[in-house]
Amino acid sequence: LIKSIEHDPSLKVRIAATMALSKYTLFAEMGRIQASKKRDIERVLIKLVNDTKEDEELRRRALETVSVISIPEAKLLIEEAYGSDSHSMKVGAVFSMGQSCDTSWLPILYKEVSNKDPEIKYEVARALGEMGEQGSVSYLATLAEDLDPQVAASALDALGKIGGKESRGILEKYRQKGDKSLASAAEDALEYLDEEEKPIIFDYQR
Repeated sequence: LIKSIEHDPSLKVRIAATMALSKYTLFAEMGRIQASKKRDIERVLIKLVNDTKEDEELRRRALETVSVISIPEAKLLIEEAYGSDSHSMKVGAVFSMGQSCDTSWLPILYKEVSNKDPEIKYEVARALGEMGEQGSVSYLATLAEDLDPQVAASALDALGKIGGKESRGILEKYRQKGDKSLASAAEDALEYLDEEEKPIIFDYQR
């Protein structure tokens, strides 16, 4: 994958390889690959994000992929992308905040709930779901009321991931609403929540 990212002549292949590398950044964060491989992954991704001559989508995907790894460089790259003039990189930065599961980003995400851009709000909802903080439920309830159906559905999905009594109550309300798309999204979120809340039963019989 690294060879493809660095040397393939096709931009589409390089982007696909960068996104495929996300599986291994997760392994790296979990300590499931060699330290030398982890350093190789970090090097190629950080280099891509920093190279402003590279294609913007490629840089964005590299940012999203490296954001899983808890290193200061990744956090700095997210900060820079969020503050950039590029809409695409800012959206990627919001996505990356969720990928990092770093709750220090929560004040920014809460602020962006009131953003007028549906793409930003969609990623905010997704990021809050990834972090799983109960304090985010009220913000997601606001996003669930958004006029953009994709933003609203993303918020309901996030509530299913966070769980808890308050989330369940909101999801039940939307499941009973007349809007079919939101009712379906709430149903899916409740099914996920039910599955996650099932007690784990150990069978010690041999």
